[in-house]
Amino acid sequence: MSPLSRIPGSRSVASAYDVFGDLTQHYSKPAFNLPTTFCDGRQVDVHETIVCHKPFAQLKLLQA
Repeated sequence: MSPLSRIPGSRSVASAYDVFGDLTQHYSKPAFNLPTTFCDGRQVDVHETIVCHKPFAQLKLLQA
């Protein structure tokens, strides 16, 4: 155990740094991987279009 862990407030500071580190980490965006679907009993192709692109997200329109 580190002697610095005994300083009052050190656990709160360490926790804040941990949260800040999680916020700044970049995560990859998973693909929908939805090439086809069923609509009214028929299999139809799905077309994905990005409607709005922001630094933090993409609004996608899925059309059959």
